Amino acid sequence: MSPQSKPVILIIDDEPDRLAALERDVRALTSTLEVRTWAPEKSDGDPGATFAVKASGDVGFVVTDHDLTKNGPPGLLGTSIATWCLDRYLPMCYFTRRVEVRLPRERSIFEFRISFDADERERAREIVRLAHGFQDVRERLASGPAEGSMSDQLAGIFGRPILSNDLAPYFSGIGLAHSQILQDLASTDFAGEANTSARASIQAFVLGHILANAVLEFPGPILNTAQLNAYCGTDSKEYHRVSILFEKAAYVGPFSQFDGYFYRDRVDAVLDAMSGEIEGDDPDTYGRLVVEGQVGTLPPHECERIDCHGTRGGFWCPFTGRTVCGRQDCSVASTSWIPRGAVVCRVERDYFDEHAPLLGS
Repeated sequence: MSPQSKPVILIIDDEPDRLAALERDVRALTSTLEVRTWAPEKSDGDPGATFAVKASGDVGFVVTDHDLTKNGPPGLLGTSIATWCLDRYLPMCYFTRRVEVRLPRERSIFEFRISFDADERERAREIVRLAHGFQDVRERLASGPAEGSMSDQLAGIFGRPILSNDLAPYFSGIGLAHSQILQDLASTDFAGEANTSARASIQAFVLGHILANAVLEFPGPILNTAQLNAYCGTDSKEYHRVSILFEKAAYVGPFSQFDGYFYRDRVDAVLDAMSGEIEGDDPDTYGRLVVEGQVGTLPPHECERIDCHGTRGGFWCPFTGRTVCGRQDCSVASTSWIPRGAVVCRVERDYFDEHAPLLGS
């Protein structure tokens, strides 16, 4: 990528009106990224060759419809685009025409999906957030040598080497499921500008996906505003009153452009500093007691279980989006549905009991 050029988002759709609307919405949200479009047509030649031209140069993120056969060449699907992107270690995102109810084990770490049923502005915001996030990862990697393990490199992107051990479990198993990535990384372990560039592309691809699709989606060392409220046992609707207490714990890094995020270790430090006479014997109630000591009594969250009544918490269920606590009748501890390292995640008991017979635990 040339120093003066802007990174490019490539948007692909064979329906021109929808393509133009998405291009307009994305352009309205960013001045630092260029937007390029491709509307495949049946008269196109080899779509793979056309994609190679469209995705050349400064393209850093690709967005594609899953079905490109209405006006595009026969057989051209988003899965083909995904394969061509993976060959180039180019991050990409599908958009679909309907909301997809996805079960826990269907998630792919190297895949993003956005529903066309989403609000138009929210859809564009997510595309820009992802594209900016990957560009931020690339720039941070370029600013200093990426050394050590993958978790060391990700912690280095944050400028917080101390987090490496907390991040390491998120990377477990990637080599088994995606051995080609390890082979390609190994092939760049030689001097030379081409190998250095290829290695940087693979590192940015892997680190960006792990961060966006695992670390920020399944909270452990980093919490978003809803997860922060769950950690403190409060309702997410109270995020304005709660999050302001934790400004010193803010995470400002890749993929945080439109959302608030917080380092959990710094959240703990803020809680301890505010705790005064409050004891931390019960982690399910400690955060709420400390927060209420600062902002006054808060309304309960939506849990109606006996002995909770919306006042206990400490954990967040990634499948229901609700605050849960550590009691066995409320939630289930780490399962194969949750990445290792996501220590603030537990599966809400009702959800687990409904899906475990089909999916296992």
